[in-house]
Amino acid sequence: MWLVGGTIPLAARDPERVRTACLVFDDRGRRVARYDKILFDVCVPGAHEHYQESAGIEPDEAVVVIDSPWGRLGIAVCYDLRFPELFWRMQDDALEVLALPAAFTATTSKAH
Repeated sequence: MWLVGGTIPLAARDPERVRTACLVFDDRGRRVARYDKILFDVCVPGAHEHYQESAGIEPDEAVVVIDSPWGRLGIAVCYDLRFPELFWRMQDDALEVLALPAAFTATTSKAH
């Protein structure tokens, strides 16, 4: 069994911020990948919901596609699904399978 975690805050270069990381572990418990999330800033119209991750999270731009027993595995999280350019770049790296753990509010999930 391989494990694709959700996201956890990990140390960033900027001591005032963190990286929101998704870690992947293989069947021997070795970490085989780390994806640091693209930022999520949004104001949901008419819902009084506002999220500004950029205030405390340091973003990354790296695309993560790794070899796995199921093929070339791409890693993204949550709001990343709103950015098709990320997935086009994964296809350039021979993406075959995608893992995209996500947690949305009732309001934001309707938009996805």
